[in-house]
Amino acid sequence: MKKLIFSGGITIGIANTIWLFAEYFAGLHSIRNIDLFTKITPFAFLVPVIGLILIYLLLKRKQQLNIKYIKRVLKGIYITVGFSVVSVIGQLIYHLAINPSYFDTMIIYAKSKGEMNPEKYFNLSSYLFQILTGSLILGLVGSLILSIFIKNQGHQEIYQKS
Repeated sequence: MKKLIFSGGITIGIANTIWLFAEYFAGLHSIRNIDLFTKITPFAFLVPVIGLILIYLLLKRKQQLNIKYIKRVLKGIYITVGFSVVSVIGQLIYHLAINPSYFDTMIIYAKSKGEMNPEKYFNLSSYLFQILTGSLILGLVGSLILSIFIKNQGHQEIYQKS
């Protein structure tokens, strides 16, 4: 059970990092494709949402959600912390080793669109803060909602004939 929660959080974090790398290798982080990048990137939020749903469904299948609401939420929070930490590490690897010119490219693009002071937004510390807080908030809200809708029925209700 704990293994599923731990590995699920790590898996979602790795999926987030793979999404980031896929954007890069598809050329979306280059100046010529940045307009397409801004349209596709919002779909990256689906990775943790779908991941949380799948893990909750696996927990339900294993009869592990027939517990109080707060304990279901706590399981989601543990998953969230896992994928948040892995996502931050993935961002660090990406921005320091894979594409260190990412922020320069984004600053050039933002200035071409008339944004003032894009350096405040497009830097490593700002991004890491946004990734960490954003994934924690997304995971918490997702866990609160999923814990309402996904829970096991008692065994008698499942096997009861009409």
